[in-house]
Amino acid sequence: ISDGDAIKLTPGLATVISSIYVYLPNASIIDFSKNGFVEQTIQVASVILDTIPPVIANYSVDLDIGTVTLQFSEPVVSQTFNVAMLTLYKTPSNPGIAFDSSVTATVLNSSIIVINLSSANLNGIKFTLNATNTTYLTISAGAVVDLAGNSIAVISLPGLPSFTLYPDQTRPQLHNYTFDLNAGVVALTFNEVVDVSTFNGTAFTLIDSANGLQSVRLTGAT
Repeated sequence: ISDGDAIKLTPGLATVISSIYVYLPNASIIDFSKNGFVEQTIQVASVILDTIPPVIANYSVDLDIGTVTLQFSEPVVSQTFNVAMLTLYKTPSNPGIAFDSSVTATVLNSSIIVINLSSANLNGIKFTLNATNTTYLTISAGAVVDLAGNSIAVISLPGLPSFTLYPDQTRPQLHNYTFDLNAGVVALTFNEVVDVSTFNGTAFTLIDSANGLQSVRLTGAT
């Protein structure tokens, strides 16, 4: 943690002139005649308070574990964080992806917030991004404030490109399925969005039990 951040994180310190003193111990500095400084505590003569809004210093999107990690330029008040003020884009010209109400946020430290995506939100992002290698982020006013109450700097389109995008490396799994003999339809539900253009119906086999004593491999499924 930087000295500046440590000062901001210390309650009651450096908020007004009366709350800022500097302490210098004996011999912390000497003059040209080798005389050591005398221990002293002095109140600040003037102070310029923090009026600079925080900014996103870095952010990454992890499609494998379903997180968006935001690193801010300074400590922020995590309780003021409003994920609804953030939008992800595949490209600045594509429709944005809003975060839904079931998204949660984890505070790693005063300057890093991790957005934990819901299953629905993650699937929507995977479907929209569709194997792209970057994302673009926009932030509206009031998304979060720093310890001095300064609202985060707005990021408008074309947005801020992601510093890192971790791809989805986990294989999809069949969650459940239904079989309608009258309609001749097998409805498959996977645990994540899949690319239907890659579907190969002839790869599926129906079996009579877990042991598979009787089976029929599909030949004309679409």
